[in-house]
Amino acid sequence: MADTFTEVSKTGYFKRILSSIIGMLLGVLLFFGSFILLYVNEGRVNLADVAKTAVVIDSSQAADTTLAESLVSATGEVTSEDVINDGLFFNFDRYLALERVVEVYAWSEEKTANSQSEMGGSQTTETTYTYKKVWTKDPEDSTRFYSPEGHQNSEPSLQTELFTPVTAKLGIYTFKPGSVTLPELSPINLQTGTVTLVGSSTTADFNYIYSPYGTTGSINAPEIGDMRISYKGLRPDFEATLFAKLEGLSLENYQTEEATLYRLFMSTHDEAIQTLDTEYTIMTWLLRALGFLMMWIGLSLVFRPLAILADVIPLLGKLTGFVTGGVAFLIALVLSIVTILVSMILQNFWLTLVALVIVPIGMWYAISRRNAKADPVATPLVVPVESDVTAPEATPAVRPLAPELVTYIQSELAQGKTKGDIQHALEQAGWDRAQVVEALNLVS
Repeated sequence: MADTFTEVSKTGYFKRILSSIIGMLLGVLLFFGSFILLYVNEGRVNLADVAKTAVVIDSSQAADTTLAESLVSATGEVTSEDVINDGLFFNFDRYLALERVVEVYAWSEEKTANSQSEMGGSQTTETTYTYKKVWTKDPEDSTRFYSPEGHQNSEPSLQTELFTPVTAKLGIYTFKPGSVTLPELSPINLQTGTVTLVGSSTTADFNYIYSPYGTTGSINAPEIGDMRISYKGLRPDFEATLFAKLEGLSLENYQTEEATLYRLFMSTHDEAIQTLDTEYTIMTWLLRALGFLMMWIGLSLVFRPLAILADVIPLLGKLTGFVTGGVAFLIALVLSIVTILVSMILQNFWLTLVALVIVPIGMWYAISRRNAKADPVATPLVVPVESDVTAPEATPAVRPLAPELVTYIQSELAQGKTKGDIQHALEQAGWDRAQVVEALNLVS
């Protein structure tokens, strides 16, 4: 049965304002930190791209010596004749990896708080602390509890630990299971012969070994400090693909300044690359969401003093908090999207080239085309009359008054155009100004 304690505290108006100002400093750190996170995230190396550069080798024969120190991909059967145990309960057996998982029965503290603002700006907070007994891999430090008395947790005598053989083989090549990233381990059924019980320990449903801390506990009624131990493992003799650095007949950790790749997949070469790409995509979006949340929370903390100042009237304080929270959300959303897009461009050479060279050239061309087509004027289809007099190159030729010029002007006037528009259009078409004026006067 859970133990519950309640604490009621009251915070004055000016103390709340001071606390919100201190919170602003944290908000500023979160706000600017979010930009760093979003920028770095877009520059992370996609291990799928690294894996695509790996040279595929035949795991059944020695590779070309020119591939030494290169990233390779080998697919074949994983084998190991070594037997391992955990040095305690688990008996020796052929495993590529064996994990002992230790859980402790311990106290857990849950904290809930309910705050109520009052007229004048003060705030009353009721905090409830609930203590429960749970199985956990990481017991809480009971000295930090609100009420440590009667809720002390003991330090477990065993820890979760991974055990592997020194080496294993993929085809004719050796690798180190303790260094490589392995596929997910599977729970081991603790049947008779799999484990050897020590002291007062017992098995429970073939899933756990129960080890009491004292003398009164049992698997069905455990006491604080009791442990239950389970095992996970990965047996050899399965088809897999390994990405690694080639060193003779050994496959070692491949590491560069940009990336590290030493991983075993229970799949084909292409499926392994697809897995890496999917993991990269998921992590990218998770970090983008985290960056957005950091920015939103940071801005909310920056705006928080406004809500506290308005909280002298509780209803006004709630309304101000709602509005500032909404504004912070919208600003964070827009800035996050812009930061992600800019970071994608800056982190990618080709996108940067497009942004700095191709886009400006395209914009210049579009503006030039627009200016060339701006204020279009219909050009009259009037054929200039040829003159036998050749004018000097620097002086425009004066053309004799042509009948078609008069006809064109009469047609345009009939359509409602002004003399000024007609004169401008004819001069743009190359007609002499004096001739145009003379023709306009004649028509008039």
